[in-house]
Amino acid sequence: VIAHSMLDSPIIGFYVKDKLGQALFGDNTHLSYMENPVVCEDGDRLVAEFTFLMPRLAAGDYSVSVAIANGSQQDHVQHHWIHDAIYFKSESTSVASGLIGIPMSNIDFNNFR
Repeated sequence: VIAHSMLDSPIIGFYVKDKLGQALFGDNTHLSYMENPVVCEDGDRLVAEFTFLMPRLAAGDYSVSVAIANGSQQDHVQHHWIHDAIYFKSESTSVASGLIGIPMSNIDFNNFR
């Protein structure tokens, strides 16, 4: 993000959406930085990096929407929102059921007779 004004409590976030536009998951920087916001001046460049274990997505088309706001989760001013900023395709065949699959660390199955 390149700031075009001073932001005293910027929030950068994203949503991953399915082909119907339903938000499957997303997050933002607010909770991690609400006690110590990354203040920026006009012209500053902000970078937010989200590291997570990607859920398994059913085969199909998806998009990522991104946004920047200033304030808090409950009271903020939206500065910019890019719907469907990035498109990608999942070719997974391992989603058991539902919209997303959770990567299992282990599955135990026993018979106790």
